[in-house]
Amino acid sequence: TDTLNQIFEANSTNTSESNNSMSGSFSSILAPYPALSVATITVPPNLQLSVPFNATWTVLNSGNAALTKSIRDRVYLSSDNRIDASDRLLETVNADPKLPLAAGATYPQTSSITLPLDFSVAPGQYQVLVQTDFANEQFDLDETNNVAASPVTVGLHPPPDLLVDSIPARALVVGGQSTHFTWAAKHNSGAASMATLSGG
Repeated sequence: TDTLNQIFEANSTNTSESNNSMSGSFSSILAPYPALSVATITVPPNLQLSVPFNATWTVLNSGNAALTKSIRDRVYLSSDNRIDASDRLLETVNADPKLPLAAGATYPQTSSITLPLDFSVAPGQYQVLVQTDFANEQFDLDETNNVAASPVTVGLHPPPDLLVDSIPARALVVGGQSTHFTWAAKHNSGAASMATLSGG
């Protein structure tokens, strides 16, 4: 106390200033806290642009306290297994309906995702990344296991391949008059469709 010696002190043993401080010892322990990680991730290995797919993942609380804070998970499309500014954000999922998450427990998430059919995603090899608690809303000593990756191949959706299956014969076609023609067309996959043409 009186670190600046603003108070004059004196005693008979000339120890008036030497007893102005005292030391002590104490121990500190970390309070219980959740510890989150992405335990599993399941994604189809082959994806097509503009075609929906399901991404499923499991988040594990390996800490010694329940998770009660609101957190959000994110799904990215990446050229590698690290999240950076070049990755394409696909989905953000709120985990609130899964809470509280007890110590040692897991919660599953599933999201239906459609890759955009534009120039931002080209066919090729990618990683689908899932990051739990992407905004670091929950204290966690180890953030390195908050991301899991699954390799995928992204391709184009096969274009339609139509062929004319049949054209019913007309008994009489009169010149100068409108005539309706009907024919059957189908995909090479076998799915039939009908079309109608009017002509003069």
